[in-house]
Amino acid sequence: MFDSDNTSIALLYNVMPRERVRQREIVTRHVLGSKQHMKRFLEYVQLPNYTFASHVEETLEVLLTRHRSTIVEFLSRNYDWFFMEFNSKLLESHNIRTKFHALKVLADMLLHPSSRDVMVRYASSTDNLKIVMNLLKESSWSV
Repeated sequence: MFDSDNTSIALLYNVMPRERVRQREIVTRHVLGSKQHMKRFLEYVQLPNYTFASHVEETLEVLLTRHRSTIVEFLSRNYDWFFMEFNSKLLESHNIRTKFHALKVLADMLLHPSSRDVMVRYASSTDNLKIVMNLLKESSWSV
């Protein structure tokens, strides 16, 4: 993927994969097919460099919302580990911007008609509902 130590190279390599994901479903399948790649994305979103983290957020959003059938297949196969990571690293982040963007991506993922089964499973979990309800109670932002 890319190295967060060299920001200019990291940004170049982050924009390029995002455009490839937008254009080709096979690239999405490749990235989603690797837990290692997905875990890196979820870690890089939390980096302190705002520019870098926001580019990673954009790429992650495209990755998780662009090619619906691939995403539904991925979420169905990897539901437990993915949402455990997504919730703990993004929705429960200390960074308000990360939380807000993660909530937006979550809504885009789950509210699409093709994701109905995944949405029902997510909403059936009391732990998931507690996380979302706590986000709605945050006084530092309005949803």
